[in-house]
Amino acid sequence: MLKRATCLFAGCALFLAACGESVTAPEPQLNEADVELLTKEVDAELASLLDGIFEGIGSGAWGVPALAEPRVRNYSWEKSRDCRAGGTVSFAGSGTRTWDAEARTYDVASSGSRTRTDCAFVRGDVTITLNGSGSWTHERHYLKRAPTGTWNTHWAGSFNWAKSTGETGNCSSDLNRTIDTAANTVSLTGTYCGREVDRSRTWKEDR
Repeated sequence: MLKRATCLFAGCALFLAACGESVTAPEPQLNEADVELLTKEVDAELASLLDGIFEGIGSGAWGVPALAEPRVRNYSWEKSRDCRAGGTVSFAGSGTRTWDAEARTYDVASSGSRTRTDCAFVRGDVTITLNGSGSWTHERHYLKRAPTGTWNTHWAGSFNWAKSTGETGNCSSDLNRTIDTAANTVSLTGTYCGREVDRSRTWKEDR
């Protein structure tokens, strides 16, 4: 009888302990389709901005006298854009530009920040709004006016997100964009909102 009572007491204790445990509901997360949309949008957004800034900057480099020493210049800039479905995204950057007239090369090294304010994107009938900031780095190279070598862009940060369905959450991102100019490919790898990103495509269709 004593043994049975002891077992019953132990069982009750375990039951009460289990009942006393608080179960935390998992935090809402952006789904795979959301992440695919957002990574494509924000990657294209930064790439387009950097292309617009740096492709024009190099146009005057080729007029430098052939015997001149390589020239290194510092620069800084700030730009803001409207997001696709409302809100704004602001960029700030600085770095160096190096021209070597004898070697006929032009190299860029840059870094900066990106800040989103109520920046909205639409997937189907759902609107996703982002607020947050992060940092980025970028390098690119030209030889005889043509892209050469590997171009690397890294961007990382954290942000709050809200969906028109009522879900909200917080995410972080850490992504690398790599352009292989010889192979004519561009790849995007890393993590976004806890999901792995690994995809590649042709860089320039007209090459």
